[in-house]
Amino acid sequence: MAFLRDYFKVPLAATLAIGDGGNDLPMIQAAGVGVAMGNGAAALRQAADAVVADNNAGGVAEAINRFGI
Repeated sequence: MAFLRDYFKVPLAATLAIGDGGNDLPMIQAAGVGVAMGNGAAALRQAADAVVADNNAGGVAEAINRFGI
C-alpha cells in the first residue's frame, strides 16, 4: 500500500484500507484510515481506526460510505 500510495502521489489522508485477517495488519497500519471488518481478527480490530459490520452484512459498503475517501 505504501508503495502504491507513493508511486501515485496519493496523500496518506486519502487512503482507506479494509481488512479482516491478521495478514491485513500492515495494510491497515499503512493507511490513512484503517478499517477492520466486524468478523475480523481481534488484533486487527484493536489496531484499526474503526470497526464496521462483517463481510456478510455490508461492512465494506459501510466503510466506504462512512469515510468516503
